[in-house]
Amino acid sequence: MRARRKELGEERANALVHSTLRDWSRQLFLDLRKELAGSPRDKYDRLTAALVPQCPVGVKIEERRHEEEADNVEIPQCRYAEFFKSLNEPECGALLTGEVERAIVEAGAPAVALNRRQPSMKGASYCDFRYKMKRGKV
Repeated sequence: MRARRKELGEERANALVHSTLRDWSRQLFLDLRKELAGSPRDKYDRLTAALVPQCPVGVKIEERRHEEEADNVEIPQCRYAEFFKSLNEPECGALLTGEVERAIVEAGAPAVALNRRQPSMKGASYCDFRYKMKRGKV
């Protein structure tokens, strides 16, 4: 990443990596969505249920709200954020690991939306995930 930044400039290198990983992640979850039956919300629920147990030791997930219309989750401890911060590369960490949830939300669209105000990769003390769910059949 540092070599690409030196060659292309920081903004262009970051944009290239971000778009490549985002396109790959988006396509992966959209392909999974096609394989799942049910409503967009059902698909989001199943993708999330499959992903959470895969989170490694060192990623602490705290559910703050779980209701029909909202899921609020916080991650007060993340070994990925700590690792990239120790390398003085939080932006790289955000590019490589911080966008997976957006692809899952897209797989649940239009029934699911996400608002993130503070990712720990970018200096916050914890990550917050505020999912909003549309009611009824979508």
